[in-house]
Amino acid sequence: MIDQLHMSKAYSLFFFLLIGLTTSKYVVANDTKPKTSFYYRQIDSKNGLSNSSINTIFQDQDQLLWVGTWDGLNRYDGAHFSVYNHNIDQVENSIGGNVILSIKGDQNQNIWISTIGGISRYNKPSGKFSRYFYKKTAPQKIRENEYDLIVNDKGEVFCFAVNGVLSKFDFDHDQFVSFQKFGTKETIVKMNFVGDKLCYLNKKGILTVTKVSQNKLQTVKSISDPSGISNFFSVDNQIIYTTNTEHQFIVDGNLAVKPLDLPLRKIKAIAAYKAHYLIAWENQGMSVFDKAFKKTDFLRNEVTALENLKITGFNVGNDQVLWIGTDGNGLIQIYPKENFFGLLTKINGTKINKPIRAFAEDSGNLWVGTKGNGVFIFNNFWSEGNKKPQKIDVSSGLENNSVFAIRKGADQLIYIGTDGRGLSVHDLKLKRTINWKDIKNTEKLPEFKSVYSIIQDKNGSVWMGTSGYGLIHANIVRNADQSLAVINFKQFASSAENNGPINDIIYALAEGKDNRLWIACRYGGLSVLNKKTGQFKTYKAFGYEGSLSHSDVLSLFYDSKNRLWIGTSYGLNYLSNEESLKEKPKFIKITTDKGLPNNTIHAIQEDGLGNIWVSTNKGLAKINPANNSIANYQESDGLQSNEFSDGATFMAANNNLFFGGIYGFNYFYPKDIIENTKQPNLLISDLQLGGKAFQNNQYLIVKAKQQTIQSYELERKSNFFQFSFNALNYFNASKNEFAYKLKGLDQAWRYTGSDGKIAYYNIPPGKYELLVRWSNGEGVWTKDIVALKLDVKQYFWLTYPAYAFYLLLLIAGGYAFHLYRKNKLEMKFKLEREYLFRQKDEEVHRQRINFFTNIAHEIQTPLTLILGSVEHFMQKKSLLDKSVDKNYFLSVVHQHTARLTYLVQQLLEFRKAEAGYLKRSDDYFDISKLLNSLTQLFIPAAEKK
Repeated sequence: MIDQLHMSKAYSLFFFLLIGLTTSKYVVANDTKPKTSFYYRQIDSKNGLSNSSINTIFQDQDQLLWVGTWDGLNRYDGAHFSVYNHNIDQVENSIGGNVILSIKGDQNQNIWISTIGGISRYNKPSGKFSRYFYKKTAPQKIRENEYDLIVNDKGEVFCFAVNGVLSKFDFDHDQFVSFQKFGTKETIVKMNFVGDKLCYLNKKGILTVTKVSQNKLQTVKSISDPSGISNFFSVDNQIIYTTNTEHQFIVDGNLAVKPLDLPLRKIKAIAAYKAHYLIAWENQGMSVFDKAFKKTDFLRNEVTALENLKITGFNVGNDQVLWIGTDGNGLIQIYPKENFFGLLTKINGTKINKPIRAFAEDSGNLWVGTKGNGVFIFNNFWSEGNKKPQKIDVSSGLENNSVFAIRKGADQLIYIGTDGRGLSVHDLKLKRTINWKDIKNTEKLPEFKSVYSIIQDKNGSVWMGTSGYGLIHANIVRNADQSLAVINFKQFASSAENNGPINDIIYALAEGKDNRLWIACRYGGLSVLNKKTGQFKTYKAFGYEGSLSHSDVLSLFYDSKNRLWIGTSYGLNYLSNEESLKEKPKFIKITTDKGLPNNTIHAIQEDGLGNIWVSTNKGLAKINPANNSIANYQESDGLQSNEFSDGATFMAANNNLFFGGIYGFNYFYPKDIIENTKQPNLLISDLQLGGKAFQNNQYLIVKAKQQTIQSYELERKSNFFQFSFNALNYFNASKNEFAYKLKGLDQAWRYTGSDGKIAYYNIPPGKYELLVRWSNGEGVWTKDIVALKLDVKQYFWLTYPAYAFYLLLLIAGGYAFHLYRKNKLEMKFKLEREYLFRQKDEEVHRQRINFFTNIAHEIQTPLTLILGSVEHFMQKKSLLDKSVDKNYFLSVVHQHTARLTYLVQQLLEFRKAEAGYLKRSDDYFDISKLLNSLTQLFIPAAEKK
């Protein structure tokens, strides 16, 4: 029975609401079996659509949606519309006309658009438009359906004009060439491919099925009706046609015609969706039929919403999204809800306005604690039918209506932590609620209140975390008279001596398997009590590398792998048992950078598969510890809201998980939460390189498997670029997450959450690769994909050729300097040599002067002696009488005359020396004789004086 209930819960979509609570003892919570339903969304000009009157819808191979309106072509990526309009001055960058009649795609990355007056082709890789036929028709002759564009499964493009010419596009020559000419008597009103066959309807009401050969159409079968065929449609490779009497017929694959039992109305469009046929009627509204064309309740609510709208067309996307175009009401999007969460947010049809804060279970009965409305007990919660919860509040004996913790204890006691004094206990045996003051031995105990967390030891003692009163440890026992009493009470207040927690505000408790109690202290950190020693230890953020992500600890959970999970106001942490024994353990951090929807972790729970579920301010997240993949779930998936409550989580005996929030609670069986493994494509748009935007809304599609990579160049002066990206997810785009890294610049991955805007500035010169990876919103990430390559050019004067030129210039300059230096040294050497020569010449000249001076002195000396001797001889009166003096003076004259002759010869010898004819001749003489002879010469003069 329980397994059947699991299945019924898993495939439910309408969830039970618990919101406004009454004060009666029993109230009713509506609980109906959920049905498969669909999301319904209307998109119009308020969302960016260029015009709310839609003519055609087409989804291409890249998952992009193209919408043709009466005012432009629209490209939709699930988040934004890009509009292509006609511009008479920009032929290559604008569409040929603003009235879009049909849109088709081929296998060459082209989007074909039929407009009033001609055909336009948009080439997606280049972003350029090409126009055909616009100049071949005079403006006054243009009609609304001048051209009919058709494309077969092979990617061959045909165009039929009202002049009766069927043309085929020649990709090699970029032009339409005539394929077949129809006669003037056979006016074609509609043409379309049905599978590999080309069908056309003429004005006479005859439908012709043909096969396309090499050069012409070969008729396979002609189908007619006495009243004439007015229109035909292609669906599931079958033909459905209507007659002028508004009867409908179907032509199967064997071209057998069968009548259909449908209302006698004109059909506007037909589509096949999830094993059903959707038919839009000409005037307004639509109907849904099964495969046998029998009426069905499938999409009943959606059909009701569309009954007054005029539908112009359908498109069924490859992701099971149904797109419906309307005339004046924009685009309708319908898609199934894929993830199913049980939801309870109403009682008696009134919404709850008090947050759900606690859960407990007793023999299939679910206890739910609220912040302000007491406790609700859902008896036999897992049974089907209306829920009739019993209410426990202050009117029935509860201490306070703000309930923060509920714990099923031993001896049929349920402990209830409220904002009131002490601890309240509900006795299942006596079926009554007992407040703290009514328990024996409490009158002498220290006062405390606001119990936020409760756990029970194996010995039956209770640990309580309070808001403002620290950690409480007490034993509550049942006496023989069935009364309750407190024994072994102890209060641990915050202390700096390691005999208490770091803070008195305690939001969560978790007990490990090694007799240690972990304590979540708000604004203080993570404390741990060794029960054996009674010693406390605290871990804070920023104490060391690998420390806790934040000291504001909100939630704790000890999993089956002996890991402690710590939820803070800035991310989730986990600590292995081995690390927890270290003096400085390393905490592993998980934040929004790693894929969490939000960094505030309210509650943590483990499912039967070992996955960790956390509640945040932006929904639920499922973490697979094996690979750290993260799946996010939001209000659009069936959650009570995106905001959940602190500590409000619980695992039931049947492995269902509960999470409480501000508008009720969710419950689900984790195995039945079906994850979407399909990976959407990534759209890169708004690309600006160096401040220059792409022309004509050009974009890039990045697929989950590596494709051809686009390369771009940036000049050094424009070394920045920016763009935005988003996954082509049309129903849960906000759940997709992105990471990117510019290889060659970034050292680590950057995570953007669901906001895919990127900007890089002042990028150094070099070659880079932009790596991206993204999730599908269900925890499945792509591999690292190269989105584009970027080459940031260096300034020319800083490039290698410039460096080579600089090197040559440096060598030339060095050589020139060498030559200059060499010439300078040679000149210096010459100058020094000339200087030496000049000095030598001066020395020679000085020697000459000295020589002549000496010679002059030498000549002067004998002349003086001769003159003195002659004067002396003339002054002697008795000269003749003294023959001795006469001989002496004559000898002196003779001697000095000889001396003068010698000096003159010396002058002549000096001249020979200058001319180079003098040879050196060394001789020895007696210098003492020379000096004596010289001395003798001056004796007379000396005697005279």
